[in-house]
Amino acid sequence: MRGEGGFTLVELVMVIVLLGILAVVAAPRLGNLAGYDLTRASHDLIEAVRYAQQQSMTHSGADPFQITITASGYTVTQNGTAITNPLNGAASYSEDGTEWSDITVTGGQTISFDSAGKPNCSVTPCSEPAESSVVINLNKGGESRSITIEKFTGYAHQN
Repeated sequence: MRGEGGFTLVELVMVIVLLGILAVVAAPRLGNLAGYDLTRASHDLIEAVRYAQQQSMTHSGADPFQITITASGYTVTQNGTAITNPLNGAASYSEDGTEWSDITVTGGQTISFDSAGKPNCSVTPCSEPAESSVVINLNKGGESRSITIEKFTGYAHQN
């Protein structure tokens, strides 16, 4: 009977060729875990910087929040005292490198925000509010991501 359905040999070969092309193009991108780790870490850091800035502005700068960025992570504090993580209720709002395995940070420092949200940093070139933007670099496996904290607004973003 001729009415029975199925795939022809040409159709099967075309599907196999298309799958092969897709595998060659997509497979290298799926194997880049360092890029995913850096993107996640940069988003975590931006979120923490924005939280510290928002809380300083909410409290009119009277009890400023700081973010201390080190070579392996960050900690958000208020007047040097650890605060509870607003996301998961952990005892401190920090990343000490456990989730940031093999990620290194350059440009680390302590940044506090005034009541207008301007950054005030522990090292030059940001020793006074609005003096210079702060750039923090995250590195892993030959890849890097840069985060900038703008000098006038304190806006944190990935470059």
